[in-house]
Amino acid sequence: MSKTLSRRCFASSAGAAGMALWALPSPGLAQEPAERFVEVLSRQLLAIVTSDANEGERRQKFRTLLAANADIPRIAMFSLGRYARSLAENDRKTYFDLVARFIAHIFSTHALNLDISAEGSTITGSSKPSDRETIVSSDVKFANGRSMAVDWRVATGEGTLKVTDVGVNGIWLVFQQRTEFVSVIKNADGSLEALFAFLRETAR
Repeated sequence: MSKTLSRRCFASSAGAAGMALWALPSPGLAQEPAERFVEVLSRQLLAIVTSDANEGERRQKFRTLLAANADIPRIAMFSLGRYARSLAENDRKTYFDLVARFIAHIFSTHALNLDISAEGSTITGSSKPSDRETIVSSDVKFANGRSMAVDWRVATGEGTLKVTDVGVNGIWLVFQQRTEFVSVIKNADGSLEALFAFLRETAR
């Protein structure tokens, strides 16, 4: 896969994930803790998207919500693939912040103008691949009558709930992000600084 095609694939998946994040689950259907967590988070995200704030302010609000509800360190380290061991300890905070900014930028760029119907999305159930993880499934409804299957991967084993990935029609965003990040590093002969520069440029 070419570098350009990889980036297009990632951007498309990120935009689709944005659709999922900003859909409003039907009230009263979530029963399990992870389902309730997804429902509340979705409502908070929808409030940001529909606010009168400008794009920069909404992006900042999203980053704040992301920091509180997503496992950014886990997502960021996974996204480095085999290059994770090359990340110096004193560079981690900078890298994690860049990843959070990158995700916020991708979502705001590709999903703010999507037309989700008044029905929003319906949580259809959940499954537990392990004691430490729950996958919450939902169905997103769009104004044109189209629907989309969306899954939220939620870490549940640390006493708090954190989103670790969002899947759209079977495509998981963080796996797409890892493909993108590893491609940038590989094309720079293994330089993590090249990835840092890419993230800064994308999310400026």
